[in-house]
Amino acid sequence: MRKYITILAVIIYSTSMVAQTEFDASKFLQTDINGTARYMGMAGSLSAVGGDATAIKDNPAGIGLYKNSEFMATGNMQLQKSKANWYSGTGFFSQSNIGLNGFSFVLVPSSLKKQSKDKKDKKRKRESLFTQSFALSYNKLANFNRKLFIGSNDNATQTSISDYIAYNTGNIKGTDLGSSSVYQNDNAPWISALANKAGLITEIADANSSTWVSSLGNAEKITPSYYASEKGSLNELSLGWAGSYKNFIHLGLTANIQTLNYSCVGKYSEKMELGGTMDLKDSISTKGTGINFKLGAIVCPNENFNVGISVQSPTVYALKDNSNGQINIDRGTPSTFSTPLAIVEYKLQKMVQFGISAAYMYGEKGLVSGGVDYALNSRARLKSQSGDALYYMSENQAIKDNLKNILRFKIGGEYNINENVTVRAGLAYTTRSTDQNANEFLRQNTKRIDTQYFIGSGNMYESVGAGYHTNKWSVDIAFTNKNLSETFYPYNDNDLSNKNTAGTVKTSANNIVVSFGYKL
Repeated sequence: MRKYITILAVIIYSTSMVAQTEFDASKFLQTDINGTARYMGMAGSLSAVGGDATAIKDNPAGIGLYKNSEFMATGNMQLQKSKANWYSGTGFFSQSNIGLNGFSFVLVPSSLKKQSKDKKDKKRKRESLFTQSFALSYNKLANFNRKLFIGSNDNATQTSISDYIAYNTGNIKGTDLGSSSVYQNDNAPWISALANKAGLITEIADANSSTWVSSLGNAEKITPSYYASEKGSLNELSLGWAGSYKNFIHLGLTANIQTLNYSCVGKYSEKMELGGTMDLKDSISTKGTGINFKLGAIVCPNENFNVGISVQSPTVYALKDNSNGQINIDRGTPSTFSTPLAIVEYKLQKMVQFGISAAYMYGEKGLVSGGVDYALNSRARLKSQSGDALYYMSENQAIKDNLKNILRFKIGGEYNINENVTVRAGLAYTTRSTDQNANEFLRQNTKRIDTQYFIGSGNMYESVGAGYHTNKWSVDIAFTNKNLSETFYPYNDNDLSNKNTAGTVKTSANNIVVSFGYKL
């Protein structure tokens, strides 16, 4: 095993090598049920009800159901817990954070007009036929904050990540993999170059070809573990308009700018049975922006019943990844080996989304509402900076094969105890985003060294809430719980003789949400 450190003093900038996978795309395509306390307290089922700052993002026609101009701001405190089980070992991690869910300002011009009684009487008929409203809003669409630890028992398995790396290194020559220019070679995975420098894999060469094997001893067992810390969010700033005719039909449109900020620091570790340890650390950050438009309609055939429909245009995100990796290995002498910083710029196209909803209002006592959202995630596409999808042909085929179109079912209700106090509850369920048989493949041109991936099930969302409203101001509070179960794979072992046992991770996120509103 070679023990030396290669120092690269240059930062490599290239778009000819790939950093993204279908699992990255899946993470960025999904949104949470997040927003005002009223919205979250009813599990996001306000699309047909309207008149709520967050419901605007689901159906812009809801702007037209505002009766008064209003400013609203929402804060959130989240407690996230992750529990894991792997090779009979357990892991637990929790964290809390406080942040802003969003704010909005809705302008209803007719509610601000101060006219004489005569003018009001003369224009009453005309004004009742058609009204307009405008909105400026900011909403947090997804919260990526999570920490988790997945541990295993001593001497758990004979399968090492070095077996996986060796197999996927293929027939690359050792002279190529160990050269000073290896990180500029489009046909050499950076994780293979890093593992070779650290002595994790060994070349078996003859006159015609090369193969690679793990440097661990025959039948040597290892104890694996994995830690990750994720941070970031997907946010949306919207400018919207709605027009209403006879309070019968409401049409709305929003222009939306979305900003994505995500980072993850992960560490996969192995403790070797015959002595020694290895830590494979990876760091990835992704930032970018996207633009889309949303069109919605709400029809109110009578004072008790509303029906809504909405469609969102494709969103094209311009994204930039910064990533690097490091191996710390100690088999008698500690050594550290690192990759240079990889910078990749690309585009991610999110396809059309649809929503349908309905609500029943029973007088002044309250309402029941529900809806279904549908996202065509399996049709998402990675593209080069110039917009060429062929550049990511294999990745896009993997998206089509492994990602699922998502359905989200929402139902909720609220009951007015009196003219000031309201209580709420809601349930929502989101179908799985990834095929249960999906696998991540190590591509020859990848710069990334993170090999782990998660296969998630559908997730359940439960909520309760309450509000106190006066003619001028309001305060609402909600408590929510979201549960997600995932299967964890440290790497794809389909082609290895020794198989891994998949781990299980259960993540729960509890939120306490408070909204303050003021009517003008």
